[in-house]
Amino acid sequence: DMDLSLRALEVLCTRYSARACVTGVAVCNEPSNETPLVRLCEYYGRAMDTIRRCGMPPSRVAALLPVFQRPEDKFAKKWKAMFGDTHKNFCFDVHCYHCFENEFNGKTFAQQLRHTEANERMFQEYPMVVGEWSLALGPTAWSTRGSMTEGEVYRLFGRAQLAAYGRASHGHFFWNWSERRETVEWNF
Repeated sequence: DMDLSLRALEVLCTRYSARACVTGVAVCNEPSNETPLVRLCEYYGRAMDTIRRCGMPPSRVAALLPVFQRPEDKFAKKWKAMFGDTHKNFCFDVHCYHCFENEFNGKTFAQQLRHTEANERMFQEYPMVVGEWSLALGPTAWSTRGSMTEGEVYRLFGRAQLAAYGRASHGHFFWNWSERRETVEWNF
């Protein structure tokens, strides 16, 4: 229920509006790809209004708008068409994983690296945060790494991602911390 979600956002933003340490608010996490694009943009517009109305000005707090399982270009164009320059200090939150879905499970290691480099254009064109990323790769990448060791693959892939994600206007966040040393792909 979007109205209940906005009420929860209002409670959160009101409670933390005076905290200088709060510099961004994510309006949700991984919305359903079954939500129509226009409806999602409308919700995000209402969420932006809620954040600002609760005392979190654009000069201090960014609004994070998740773009999950949707083409980023299409989403950004729809957002711009609906709202133009109405809203300030927002970014689109993307999760850049290379280990889920058939598309990434079927990519070679070289294709994974090229895909990472191709993301740089998106990060330069739109306000973005990489809200989640990891070192995990699909099975095809591992079978096409040639003579590289596992450590070399992780170092090369990690460096490529850091270079690309460093272009995101609102930063990047590695997902996730793990205390198990053997899970390098989830323990940066």
